[in-house]
Amino acid sequence: MSKLELVRGSPQSRARNPVAWLGALIKESGRLDTLAAETPVANSFQHTRALLIGFSNDYLLDIRDKLRSIGFTATASMSDIRKIDDISKLKPGFGLVIVNFDAFADMDEAVDAMLEFRSATPDLSVVAVSEMVSGDDFGSERAPICDVTLKLPVSKTRLAQGLVMAQQNRHEACSTH
Repeated sequence: MSKLELVRGSPQSRARNPVAWLGALIKESGRLDTLAAETPVANSFQHTRALLIGFSNDYLLDIRDKLRSIGFTATASMSDIRKIDDISKLKPGFGLVIVNFDAFADMDEAVDAMLEFRSATPDLSVVAVSEMVSGDDFGSERAPICDVTLKLPVSKTRLAQGLVMAQQNRHEACSTH
């Protein structure tokens, strides 16, 4: 595990050239995000197959690229959210499902579909994503429908953290039953 790095900046450097200071801050933030995303998940998802459901091409390509960059070697996708019930037949091939809740007609339909899906596939880690949520949620209050909720668009770091938490939450939920 790598050591934490302390980055110091002087108030004078910010006052003299705020644009350069902000540029340096963004660059350093990106570097630390990359380091943080790669460190805790290095090789932990190498043998996990992910299924992405209900994504448009833009988000689909973006999330697939991010999954590859954090160690996933196999991903599949299904654009039609209404066929989510068919996944229970495929469950031995997947360890993780990422569902775009925005693809459902409304939230009631999403919750009903996910309750059914979860009862048919209780061992799968499920990550819900949406542009409509206020922020990421790694808590367990949504456990009947998903293990983690992420706000779209999602960064590589937040996706990696969400996937780790989804697996932990699913493991805890399965061990208590």
